[in-house]
Amino acid sequence: MECAIFYRRLLPTRMLIPVTDSYLSKEDRTDWGLLNALTLHAKNLPPNGNIRAHAQLGRYFGLGKVNLYAC
Repeated sequence: MECAIFYRRLLPTRMLIPVTDSYLSKEDRTDWGLLNALTLHAKNLPPNGNIRAHAQLGRYFGLGKVNLYAC
């Protein structure tokens, strides 16, 4: 699953090794743990890339509202 995130260019490929190291160093090897590792390193991107990466990661993991016009 992790490689699909880089294949789809949600994060730059230069972050593959740091994200993998963060993910594998923790005992939480769930999807939630992967999202934590990804967002930890996405914070290091410039502001525009940071916001875009977090939004795309949230969409990829199914977070947020399905209907944008719902309350």
